[in-house]
Amino acid sequence: MIYLSEIGSPTQIALTIPENFIFNSTASIEAAYDAIVHLTPSITLLARDAFLHQDKNAWDTIQSLLFYWNYRDLTRIDRMKGNIALVEQALRKIVLDIQMETAVSHQLTCTNHFTPERAVRELADCARSHRINTHPLFEVMNDRGLNTTGLSAFLESYYVNNRLFHLFVATLSCFTPLDKRTALANNFYDEMGAGDRGMAHPVLFLKNFNTIGRPTTIHALPESLCLANTKTYAAFLSGDYHYGMGGFGYIELTMPNQMEKIFSGLQKSGLPRADLEFWEAHITIDIEHGKTWFAEMLSLIETPEEAEQCLNGGMHLLDARATMYDGILRVVSCL
Repeated sequence: MIYLSEIGSPTQIALTIPENFIFNSTASIEAAYDAIVHLTPSITLLARDAFLHQDKNAWDTIQSLLFYWNYRDLTRIDRMKGNIALVEQALRKIVLDIQMETAVSHQLTCTNHFTPERAVRELADCARSHRINTHPLFEVMNDRGLNTTGLSAFLESYYVNNRLFHLFVATLSCFTPLDKRTALANNFYDEMGAGDRGMAHPVLFLKNFNTIGRPTTIHALPESLCLANTKTYAAFLSGDYHYGMGGFGYIELTMPNQMEKIFSGLQKSGLPRADLEFWEAHITIDIEHGKTWFAEMLSLIETPEEAEQCLNGGMHLLDARATMYDGILRVVSCL
């Protein structure tokens, strides 16, 4: 068991990681190379079982490994010390290559009569018709609410992603052209509370735990790790700003509907409105972000290929978010 902690935070995330993929030290480049060569067959087999053969146990393990490596990469403060990062990044690349080779590739129908305007309209239609907009978890939450265990599963899954979201917005700007960073800068400013630290979204989210108590250890669902891993790839690892902007644009476009249902469902579950400021604020903020989405996409897209990269990024992120809801619903249904 590995525990990931954040400076200044009493909450840690517990992950079950195979021991052979945990490195305490790699003193030299030669040792790092030897470790990569030694572990390549086993990580390749595990990734193929997860993505090609759809083995759930292998998939769960891969999500924990990816989150472990991604979290350490995003928060690493000693990048120039040791060579562990070289091993982790090499093994992660093997996993991601296999994952992306097996990922569903989406295509637009307007490519033969392409204009950016037609593409953006079709992109919006694809987002609005995604299953996430009518996920059965929302129906359960608003019908009978969640008990304490269900609430914990929901909020802890969201916590895993919420703590990193502002970093995704920041890292996406690293490979987005300068003249297209304004929307990301505005989004990051909103994420950080528009200058008010108490309203920064990672801080605001913690109010959700005022009544039920903030956990000291979160045993994250693999499905919630999957969403964080998918965001990390889109924002930090893909190097394709069309894929990344499409992914996060789809989130903005579909979030107001989800936020309204979550806000209502958490109230139905017994949480007081004072605890739910995060959700209420996002309903308004994400509506505004959604309004600007069309203009942002029009400024990004010039070719059918660019439009389809936006589509694939968007659909992959919505699929991952729906997968997180699937995992929470599974827990709730077993109670």
